[in-house]
Amino acid sequence: MRHYIKRILSIAFAVVAALAVQVAAAQAAVTDVTLKDVQTIVRTVGFLENASNTGSVMAIIYNPNSDESLQNARQMERLLRSEKKDIEPRLVSVSNMAGIEGARFAFISSDVQNHYNSIKTALSKNKILSFTLDRACVDQNCCTIYINSKGRVEIIINKAVADDIQAKFKPVFLMMVTVI
Repeated sequence: MRHYIKRILSIAFAVVAALAVQVAAAQAAVTDVTLKDVQTIVRTVGFLENASNTGSVMAIIYNPNSDESLQNARQMERLLRSEKKDIEPRLVSVSNMAGIEGARFAFISSDVQNHYNSIKTALSKNKILSFTLDRACVDQNCCTIYINSKGRVEIIINKAVADDIQAKFKPVFLMMVTVI
């Protein structure tokens, strides 16, 4: 009987360990920046009613105290440079939000939740359209647009934030996305 219980416990521990690995991998994958994310962001910019993005700067806001945040910011910078030559990426630390001045767009990297208030204030003051892969950023009225390009592309626009920065999208685009 004791052997039977030990066997069941070892199987249970193995299952729990496997699930923990899968959950960790899924969480890491949620914030990885992909070429499809960058392409979706660039296409979304094209649906602005005042869509001139020639010579525009995209501030890439990251947390310098987080390796994940910095890695995602650098990945976004690299992919944006390779994909869209007329949008210039600029890395901006959450500890120096003055670096966003002059930017027209912003990408909010992962692991900046503790800085949402300062980010929101800076984006609003400078009327910057922001993108994120973190749904909580949009839900907490910090970011304008959430992008999920895993599988079928999902775009969610926070109307209150978009109105605050005076972003206006073409009606055909608004029919293809979710507005909250």
